[in-house]
Amino acid sequence: MNLAETESLNEINVIKYDHLHDHWFHDFCLLSKMNDHDQSILKKMLGNIIQKKCFMLLTDEGGTVTACGLGVLEDEYIGLYNIITHENFRNQGNGAILIRNLLHWGKENGAKNAYLQVIKTNAPALSLYGKLGFEEKYKYWYRIKTKE
Repeated sequence: MNLAETESLNEINVIKYDHLHDHWFHDFCLLSKMNDHDQSILKKMLGNIIQKKCFMLLTDEGGTVTACGLGVLEDEYIGLYNIITHENFRNQGNGAILIRNLLHWGKENGAKNAYLQVIKTNAPALSLYGKLGFEEKYKYWYRIKTKE
């Protein structure tokens, strides 16, 4: 996605961290319903990101986290990762607001293009990303080593 036409945004209710912050990690794990084992692995992976990054939370007026995600800069690209919306706040525009704010942060920090990865069976996410201008470029898959 090209960021040339990304608009500036009102950043009310947006919390940004330039490092893996416990508040962001805690909320991401709650929204993802992640088990302790996977949390440990994810924390190590996220802690090893050396590129400039933005861990972002979106809250409602009462301070409840409605969505969170991560933007990572590399050259003229921002990669969007770990995008999730609280199940009680879905289909209300929270995911789009979060993504637009991440894209705006990326543009302010030199990104000219954006990309993301999404599971092909995640129809709501695919619909949202399509509305925001993302299109499929290629398919990918992960491999897991089996125990012998």
